[in-house]
Formats: sequence, structure tokens, C-alpha cells
Amino acid sequence: MGSMPMKFLVWRASRELGTFNEEDFRARIFKGEILPTDIYWTGEACKPISEYPLAMPPPLPTPQKVIKRGRLKGLGLAIGILAIAVIVILAV
Repeated sequence: MGSMPMKFLVWRASRELGTFNEEDFRARIFKGEILPTDIYWTGEACKPISEYPLAMPPPLPTPQKVIKRGRLKGLGLAIGILAIAVIVILAV
């Protein structure tokens, strides 16, 4: 026989939020319904949600990467305006 599916009992500030199967538990974490500061128990130990493996989605890109892309767009626009100015000057 197979093992019983894991159940997660979740609390927030001493208030029980409910008992969830692993799929529902993870879905609620990703939706933000269960917070990293909430506590979970599986029958072995109480731990913060932040310590649960795979509890957090992958990080977003760093702001520096976004800023660099924005600077490149601005540079392209400046080069385009400069090219048009040169064409107009040469046409006169």
C-alpha cells in the first residue's frame, strides 16, 4: 500500500487557517493566501512557511537589468533623432 498524502496544518498569529493537502498548500502560498511568516505543521515539527522547500516563486529580475534596458531604448531614440538632424542639415 502507498503512504498517506501529506497534510499541512497552517496557523497565522495563533489562529488556525486550515488543513491542506500539498497541492492546495503550495497553490495558496503562490496566491499569497498563505504568507512566508505563517507557521505550518506536518506531524513532525512546526516551521515558518519560508522554510518550506519550493514555497517561494522564482525571483523577479533585478531593477538594474530593467534600468539598463531602459537606457538602451533612450540611446536608440537619441541616435535616431541625431540621424534625422544630420539628414535635414545635409539636404539643405
